[in-house]
Amino acid sequence: MDKIKLVIWDLDETFWKGTISEEGVKIPKRHIGIVKELTARGIVNSICSKNDEKNVNLALEKAGIKDYFVFNSVNWEAKGQRLKGMIDEMNLRPVNVLFLDDNPSNLKEAEFYAKGIHARLPDFISGMLDHPSLKGKDDHEHSRLKQYKLLEQKRTEAKTYSSNEEFLRQSAIRIVFEDPSSHLERLAELSERTNQLNYTKKRSGEKDFKRYIESEEYEVKCFRVLDNYGDYGIAGTYIIKGDEYVEFIFSCRILGMGVPGFIYSFTGKKKLQAEGEVSEEYDREVDWITIKEGGTGEDEELGERKKLLIIGSCDLEQASYYMSRTHDIDKEFNYPKMNVMVHGDHTYWLAKQDLKQRYLKNKAIMRMPFMDRSIFETKMFSKDYDTIVYSPSMDYIQGLYAHKRDKRLIIPYGFFWKNMTEKKNWKEYQDEKRLTRKFLKWFSDNFTFLGPNTSGQFRKNLEAICSDKKKRYILLNQPEFSMKEERRRHHKKLNKVLDDFSKANGNVTLIDVREIVKGEKDVTDDPTHYTREAYYLLVQMLVKAAGKEITTNKRIWSWNRWVARAKKLVRMLRR
Repeated sequence: MDKIKLVIWDLDETFWKGTISEEGVKIPKRHIGIVKELTARGIVNSICSKNDEKNVNLALEKAGIKDYFVFNSVNWEAKGQRLKGMIDEMNLRPVNVLFLDDNPSNLKEAEFYAKGIHARLPDFISGMLDHPSLKGKDDHEHSRLKQYKLLEQKRTEAKTYSSNEEFLRQSAIRIVFEDPSSHLERLAELSERTNQLNYTKKRSGEKDFKRYIESEEYEVKCFRVLDNYGDYGIAGTYIIKGDEYVEFIFSCRILGMGVPGFIYSFTGKKKLQAEGEVSEEYDREVDWITIKEGGTGEDEELGERKKLLIIGSCDLEQASYYMSRTHDIDKEFNYPKMNVMVHGDHTYWLAKQDLKQRYLKNKAIMRMPFMDRSIFETKMFSKDYDTIVYSPSMDYIQGLYAHKRDKRLIIPYGFFWKNMTEKKNWKEYQDEKRLTRKFLKWFSDNFTFLGPNTSGQFRKNLEAICSDKKKRYILLNQPEFSMKEERRRHHKKLNKVLDDFSKANGNVTLIDVREIVKGEKDVTDDPTHYTREAYYLLVQMLVKAAGKEITTNKRIWSWNRWVARAKKLVRMLRR
């Protein structure tokens, strides 16, 4: 078996026990541990399953491992061509992929469409971590997983452009040359392990590169590649002797970006004896890349990196990859506990830090499945951050419940339009939130329903949260398109509060989601769950807001609106 870089898992009766569409599933702790250990070894995990994607994502989120998988393919189509497409999308070769499935027919289909793939039944799982082909390389920072998440996001965004070249032009690809003697290990790794973009197929080690660098006969260069989506690290090297390339190698991370063609032209199109198959033409015109020779690895245009904290629901997770270009990112998102999601992002939790000890001393409350000590461990008020990005979306959704014996203890949870203390709603909370009937009865005996957060309390909470005038706060509102009237009215009330609050505070920027999400075509299963196209526009607004200095009463509008205004101006000038 070749060195494995990617493990693709089937789900039902493979990764987990049971069938999610029937009796439900149980994920063995050992399998969760294997996925995490593979990730720490720099081996990426993905999913190819015949299933309902929404149910799968919910199960993975509850197990706390959804973010360990990339390029998942979850639908009811045959697996063979899907597997080949996944491997191609990830710029890998089938010989470096392990596919696990309990159905022998699926394994045969995989071997037919993805020639060279290693297809195994689930009995292979128990010995995976001891297999020499899955030894990997220490990657406890999950850098390889992050690179593939970055690639996954780019693939998604590229589909919104009319052509790949148009997408590459807006990506602002930059090359920064660095001292090759400082990266000998990485250069040897590129030479010894890369096939798809190793044009000479030479296999030079660290000693070879050191000898090349010390000799006046050779010109040795290595470079970092960056774009609007992130930093790809040292992603290429070339060695020239006379008029010929000795080494001409690029990381598969940058496959399809046009870097080999740019470097070939930049270096004067020396003689290149390409050996074997390669995945990208090198003799092509590329005019969408800029170069900075003698760089340090930092993009000079970006200046000093500032620290940014993102707080909200998991939908904001994707935005962090983009913002990491200009900021050092920390995140606070919802997470699972006992198969129930814990949310610490309601304004009530963030604004009522003075009640922390009171909550922590109440053992009954802290044993709730959706409660955790970390709710009170927010970094919102830390001096370490220049900018806070915050989405108070839970205020738009959750209801408030007061403790009957200590009315200062208020719990945000569930749906404000479905009182959790009313028995008629228990079934839905059991199905949707995975709460037990026993717990719901206890909760109903000890708490009183208050309804949604009021406009007045929402404003007070925002004032407490955004109290540091030296910080910049980027706040998101919520859409108001046709939904249940009770919920729509609540959205409008809270949006009005955010409108007024941002106008009254010069250090607050409002991201107006209403300009993006205008109807059902812009959302998936809920008014707060956006389509990829809508989310793409939202990310553009966030990056723009985080990357510029704030001005009084500033408001960020969607890209579509500015385009519409520009078109209107052009029409006026033509008249």
